[in-house]
Amino acid sequence: MTLSKNVLTVMTGTVIGQLIPVLATPLLSRLYSAEQFGILALYMSISALFVLIASGRYEMAIMLPPEKEKANNLVGLSLSFTVLTTLLSVVIVGIFRELFAHWFKAESLGRYLMLIPVSVFAMGIYQTFYNWALREKLFKVISSSRIVQSIGTVVASLIIGWTQTFVQGLIIGFIAGQFLGAIYIFIIIHVRQPIEWGVIRYQRIREVAHEFRDFPRINIFHALLDTLQNYGLNILISISFGNQVLGFGFLSRTVFSEHPWLLSVQLIHRCCTAKSIR
Repeated sequence: MTLSKNVLTVMTGTVIGQLIPVLATPLLSRLYSAEQFGILALYMSISALFVLIASGRYEMAIMLPPEKEKANNLVGLSLSFTVLTTLLSVVIVGIFRELFAHWFKAESLGRYLMLIPVSVFAMGIYQTFYNWALREKLFKVISSSRIVQSIGTVVASLIIGWTQTFVQGLIIGFIAGQFLGAIYIFIIIHVRQPIEWGVIRYQRIREVAHEFRDFPRINIFHALLDTLQNYGLNILISISFGNQVLGFGFLSRTVFSEHPWLLSVQLIHRCCTAKSIR
């Protein structure tokens, strides 16, 4: 498969994955208020700060080493960081969740912030196996995982909205999509190109952590700037104008400002980088 076909495969899944919530917006907007969409945007913004360090950025290095044994140990390192980051997020959210809720004038957000560790764990797993799939050229798996995530999010949000099981069904639906995507990509990789768990050793994990130390040391800063650029505006709007205004803005961006081809540009960069190194 050529690079252009691989990019087209991933882009197709990304486009479909982003069209699904857009098409579902008329239904979701009748089940949830603008303020609830604003609280979802806040949850996504806060959790994104934790998710970007979920795997210590070591997941970005998985596709680089020619030796498969080294890549397997990078997977072990990334998953270990995911567990540690999840535990750290439990502590931080447990201490500051009421402060966040008061700061953003969203009391209902407080108890749902305790679900951030769940998002961190799910996305840490997804990011790790996403990069493993990229290394093994499982582009159809990557594409379909995007679609599974979107379907899971929309279906869960609609069911909860109709049954009124939770006040913030949008957040529960968002997390459900994350988990479904992580479970799906893990299962498919286990069947198609399984991780060689037997070669993962503590000493080798320490060695690859040192060898690829530039990823957490340098890349995290750039990733933080990107995250603040993408999600920082949500926090500023919430503080300045309230969650209802944020909700209307979030809905507008969902419908009119999605640019899935930008993700494909990132994929091209990763593929070319990996190819040049190999």
